[in-house]
Amino acid sequence: MNGSKPNTQHDFEVDDAPDLSAGDWTEAFAKATVHHGGPPPLEQIVANDSETDTKYYLVRATQGREKDFSVFFKSGVVAVGWSHVRFRDYHNADELVEAVLETYKGMYAKAAPQYLGRKKNEIRRFKRMGKGDGVVVPYGASIRLARVSGEELYDERQVTSTGLANQRKVVYETV
Repeated sequence: MNGSKPNTQHDFEVDDAPDLSAGDWTEAFAKATVHHGGPPPLEQIVANDSETDTKYYLVRATQGREKDFSVFFKSGVVAVGWSHVRFRDYHNADELVEAVLETYKGMYAKAAPQYLGRKKNEIRRFKRMGKGDGVVVPYGASIRLARVSGEELYDERQVTSTGLANQRKVVYETV
């Protein structure tokens, strides 16, 4: 984001990287917390466990506001912005991406192709999350781990309060 304040309509990022096993993923977080005081670089975090077909995603609040984390942890969800588009109304990720780009065309009119590509992929990844997939939420100098437990949600109350209306139900792990 180059030091600029993220737009509240898309200030949550969903990332993945395909080359680590689930064991490596868990070990990377343990080492990062002890040695670096925070999560490892993105490319070392999220993976696809080929033995179980479980995918792992990183969902982070780039603004890191406490009220945003409260939505996550008290409601048992992870969420992304773009709240003027109901993600759950779309079954096809590419159609959802087009709807978001159309709704927020003013925001992306002068966006660099690389930035726009990242945003499109964040939408696709959030849409792709499935029951049983792992989720990592960086929280301050630590992380919270969760499992996707259910459906996509749309919380009308969050449209104006936090911009986090598009949600996915999760169960946070206790460590």
